[in-house]
Amino acid sequence: MRFVVGFIVGVALGVALGALIFPRLQGEGPYRYGPPVAPEQGQ
Repeated sequence: MRFVVGFIVGVALGVALGALIFPRLQGEGPYRYGPPVAPEQGQ
């Protein structure tokens, strides 16, 4: 059970960190919240 909780927390932290860091790396481009979006839809 402890492994499952640790895994969920790890995934949640990874997603949160990715969401915070990725827009800065991409310069607020189409990669704003996770998966790549076509530039037409990323406005």
